[in-house]
Amino acid sequence: MEEIIKICKHVIECMVNDNYELLEIEGALERVSERDIKRVLHEYNPDENIIIPPEEYYKKIYVNKYNDGSGYHVDVDLLYYSGRSDLTLQLDLRQKEENELEVIIDDLRVL
Repeated sequence: MEEIIKICKHVIECMVNDNYELLEIEGALERVSERDIKRVLHEYNPDENIIIPPEEYYKKIYVNKYNDGSGYHVDVDLLYYSGRSDLTLQLDLRQKEENELEVIIDDLRVL
């Protein structure tokens, strides 16, 4: 679970810090583009930016292990200064060589 939380933190920090280039290099933007993520964030809440959640926030993420053991589906509600959002970052974490996980941003949705 530690590695999953570490990946979630990394993705959110990149989004907060507008560091989509790093996510692109890492292959996390295969399904959703930087432009689409920014558009959804702006359309959902044009007056406020997402923030980096406190440590305890990550205890509430939804993690579902794939039946074939290939990885995990993870849902993380985004956070604003005004509070928890129902805008959810959906991640696809896949097992790579040497038991490392690779991240792909699957979607941003209202759940």
